[in-house]
Amino acid sequence: MLPEPFKGVLNRVIKALNVVKSRPLATWLLKVLCGDMSSTHEALLFHTEVKWLSKGKARKRFFDLRGELQIFLASQNASEYESLFTDEFTLCKLAYLVNISEIFNSMNTGLQGKESTIIQYLCLKKILSFKMKLELWITKINQKELCMFPTLAQLVEKAANEIDDLYGLISEQLENLTVQIRSYFYDECYKSSSLTINPFNASVSEVPEAAEEEFIDLKNNFEAKSWFGELQLQEFWAISVQKFPVISEIAIRNLLPFPTT
Repeated sequence: MLPEPFKGVLNRVIKALNVVKSRPLATWLLKVLCGDMSSTHEALLFHTEVKWLSKGKARKRFFDLRGELQIFLASQNASEYESLFTDEFTLCKLAYLVNISEIFNSMNTGLQGKESTIIQYLCLKKILSFKMKLELWITKINQKELCMFPTLAQLVEKAANEIDDLYGLISEQLENLTVQIRSYFYDECYKSSSLTINPFNASVSEVPEAAEEEFIDLKNNFEAKSWFGELQLQEFWAISVQKFPVISEIAIRNLLPFPTT
């Protein structure tokens, strides 16, 4: 959840985007202006609440074209958006939103792939790594270090005024993210995942009491070991459900969630 100051900036960015994207003539005029200024981009992107990747890219494009947008919106008498381009504190908040969105997009795409599940080894490692990074970033922000947010770091370095309040806002947002991530990927999730990933390396202490005896039967079943070596993880548990229904149901429930949507 974003703190209100970040929400306020984001809402104004979305409104500014809509001023351009909802009007074909305005879109064309901005394209002409960007062409005249030899800009890297010539158009904005829609900011959608449905797609995380699109949302992050839209923020980045807005930030990259902020000089061109300032001129264009001024020509459209949209003075209410002027501070998005001139106020240092506002620009720094926008830069942070750009950086954190890029980080999320990178993690999101890294979790995708054929037959990816939330307990897949690489997915687990990436999620655990991200949780540890969040804790590291909170420590660094409290020390007023911004190396993990390069776009923001450049702005702060050039800022004429002190922006001490920004560090508190970022720390609050990162702490909120940490709480959310932990609620989705809690520690017990990782304990039960080792059973699902390889039951033959797991111990009976990792298994719920109702499934302990069945787990021992599975672990000492030579046919099941053969299946495990020959089949995909999902296929193994699907075929095991006939002989080992209780333990298989636990494993299948762990396999159902996808890491991203």
